[in-house]
Amino acid sequence: MKTLVLLVICLCGLCGLVEGHGFAKIVIGRDTLVMYSCPIGQDSVLTRLVRERLVRDSFRYVEDYYSLWRLEKGKLCLEKIEKENRQVDISGIFDAYREKGRIVAGWFSGELFVVGGESFYPYRNYSASISCGPITRKFETEITYTFRNGVMTGRKKVHNSLREQGNQMSHYTMGMLLNVEEMKRDRGADFDAYVYPKSDGRVDHVEVMCRKGKLAPDDPATREVYACAELIGDWRVVTLDGEIQRVLVEPVERKYRLEMDKYLSRAYPDVLEMDGVLYRMDAFPLHYDSEVFSRVRPYLKEAFTTECPWGYHARWKIAEEKLWLTEVRNARTGELIPLSVIVPGNEGEPVEASWYTGSFKMGARGSLDSLWYDIEGREVACGAPTRRYIDRKEIVCEVEQGYVVHQEVRNNFAHRGDTVAYRHFVEMLRAYDWDRYPELKGRKLYCSFTVYPLMDGRADRIGCIQLVTTCDLNRKRGDEREDVGIARPWMEFIRHAAESVPFWDVRYFRGKVEPQKVGLEIRKKTSDYSQERMYVYREDRGFETEKFIVVEQNDRNVQIFPKNYYSIRDSLDKRMFGWVDLLAVPFEEGEETIRENHPWNRWEKEMEKRVFGGGVDRFAKAVADSLLMDIMIDVYIYFDREGRIIVSSIEMSRPLFEVLPQAQWERMFYESMGGDCGRKILEKVMNSISLYGLNDEYRKSLENVEKTALECREKIASGDTIAQRVLQEAFMLARKSRPKADYGRVCISKRYYGESNTMNSWYVW
Repeated sequence: MKTLVLLVICLCGLCGLVEGHGFAKIVIGRDTLVMYSCPIGQDSVLTRLVRERLVRDSFRYVEDYYSLWRLEKGKLCLEKIEKENRQVDISGIFDAYREKGRIVAGWFSGELFVVGGESFYPYRNYSASISCGPITRKFETEITYTFRNGVMTGRKKVHNSLREQGNQMSHYTMGMLLNVEEMKRDRGADFDAYVYPKSDGRVDHVEVMCRKGKLAPDDPATREVYACAELIGDWRVVTLDGEIQRVLVEPVERKYRLEMDKYLSRAYPDVLEMDGVLYRMDAFPLHYDSEVFSRVRPYLKEAFTTECPWGYHARWKIAEEKLWLTEVRNARTGELIPLSVIVPGNEGEPVEASWYTGSFKMGARGSLDSLWYDIEGREVACGAPTRRYIDRKEIVCEVEQGYVVHQEVRNNFAHRGDTVAYRHFVEMLRAYDWDRYPELKGRKLYCSFTVYPLMDGRADRIGCIQLVTTCDLNRKRGDEREDVGIARPWMEFIRHAAESVPFWDVRYFRGKVEPQKVGLEIRKKTSDYSQERMYVYREDRGFETEKFIVVEQNDRNVQIFPKNYYSIRDSLDKRMFGWVDLLAVPFEEGEETIRENHPWNRWEKEMEKRVFGGGVDRFAKAVADSLLMDIMIDVYIYFDREGRIIVSSIEMSRPLFEVLPQAQWERMFYESMGGDCGRKILEKVMNSISLYGLNDEYRKSLENVEKTALECREKIASGDTIAQRVLQEAFMLARKSRPKADYGRVCISKRYYGESNTMNSWYVW
């Protein structure tokens, strides 16, 4: 079964991307449009001459150049070639094709695909399929030109448009609304349902297929799909060449929808009252049963949004060892829905949730995110990303037919360790004479290990020690790992140094103290990257393509980066790295809304949409579900203070890489470098952030802040406002000495969770 799923994934990914040599644009009248292929690539001689010229002029990445063309009087002319913001000298290459001072592409015959306007994907990742149509990106304007010896002989222009829907989680909503079990009861077969929207997003008609046959409009299954589609009301409208496309409805199955509830509930959770305390719930018992929820459906028309795809807010209580529903409201209008629709004759009294059997968690006292603060007093999250969903107090409830049969109370907490001793440990590692070992002499060194702390913070043991080094290109080994059969002295030194820290951070989550992964840079690189690299590529560890290097970092993850990556990172190491700070975000009520609409966060969301589009989401979800494991993708984008994108790299789970077509991850890299929008972050986005780094002066300011904090600790704890003001002034002085950085980095990440729900390990360098 797994083999079949992976085969289908590979076949779906064959919807190819248009490839060419370099990036090309064309000027037609007053418009500048993008070409999906470069005419130079059709002539192998010209391609070779351009590459040789780029090599001669010391350009490192010779494949990725920019060419500008012009369509004038029906002829295709080359204006210029640029690389790394410099114009390339092309004299002597195209002399045979010059006419009256212009370079006419007389060597080119064939079709050119030219695009303009906004781009979009016709079908969402969760609904794209071969039967539903192409999954490649479309543009508002698409023109296909036909040329013969550089002269235009034909032209076809197509206009496309997209009207986005208000509820982009309609696949979840349809899975909740449809009574799928009832629809399958008589036929015992799966359905394929299509919605045909009108231009305003409302439903025109629906089509339901069963066993490759179309069901009649008056069939109960067809009427059910139409009724649910009408409740959503606002559908995505994609018009391609004047024709509105149908929408394939892929309702999320119940078992996956219940898993999604745990994550979606963090935005608008149901509220439960018990013993006079209000708790947040991570489940929605009301739509647990399709038959019960079908009675509420008519009151939720057009109430479904992306943030609240279930369309209602419910309030519950636990009393007399039972679960009771006390209130239901329309999520859009806030109108109260009478409980008599669920139990006829009810006059407002609580309804016993006898239809519900399952377990859920209730949270109170706030999330553990807000426990810790950085040096400037801002709240920061601790631990892995999943820690966002852990509350200080959790109660796990098990319910059977409305009766609460079991409750488990979990009190979670996190405590800081000895930060002074930890800094001393880091200084000890960095001051050690590593050059005494020939294998490590002059190398860049990274260290990582795992601490298993006890409840009081003392280390029970320290294991999984790893020292990563750079290496010569001709060496057969690039990293030295702890090995039972090979005792290496530096491993024991790292272990003993780590044992000098008396107290580590304690994170007590859900009944156990969690181990901590520690990673740090010991020594920076001093030699030339052209002679050394951080990883060694053996046949079983990685390979190279024409443009990229693929590295199998371990048994689970693969990293992909361009061939000029090391030279760029070498130059960046000589400059100051900075962290992104969002500007104009007040620390008060409404902060989350402001952060969500901040220009930088909106740019990150747009990049995520572009990088993970084109079917990558669908591949990752299919692999996660078929192999019952978690899949990760991290895209790292480096940019300078002016917003120019310098380089990017991709890291993904190995099982996904093994089935993802090369064209897909090459497209991901292209989009991460700016894609058709150019290798530049918008000025208004860069103006909304600040990039600050770290130097000796700022480190000294931080030490003064830490000293002040220790001196004022007892006074602040007793409520002394003067001590609080002194500490705040120390923070402000530290901020003023913070230096501006030369470049920054952003990570666009996605996680796809299989049923095993096992997170990949991660490192912090």
